Amino acid sequence: MKNINSPIAVFFLTLAFILSIKYTLAQELVSYDRPIKYTPADINKDGAIDAKDLDMIIFDLKNGQYNKQRDLNEDGKVSLLDVEFWRINKFKIEN
Repeated sequence: MKNINSPIAVFFLTLAFILSIKYTLAQELVSYDRPIKYTPADINKDGAIDAKDLDMIIFDLKNGQYNKQRDLNEDGKVSLLDVEFWRINKFKIEN
């Protein structure tokens, strides 16, 4: 039987151990029993950043209302900056 304390054997045993941990963690991350996380720009949580989300921001903007969910840049008000935040996030998702 070969010596398992040789540097090469230790290297491959360590590598196998690390890869098994990474594989286990990867399986855990794609587990389907976890809730789906949405981007803040998906205001209505339908899984898409679309005109429906933008309409909700514009509604608050026109009526001077504040809704924390629509304050995308978290500055304490719904403004054109939130519209820009929505646009940037939509562009990131599409490209």
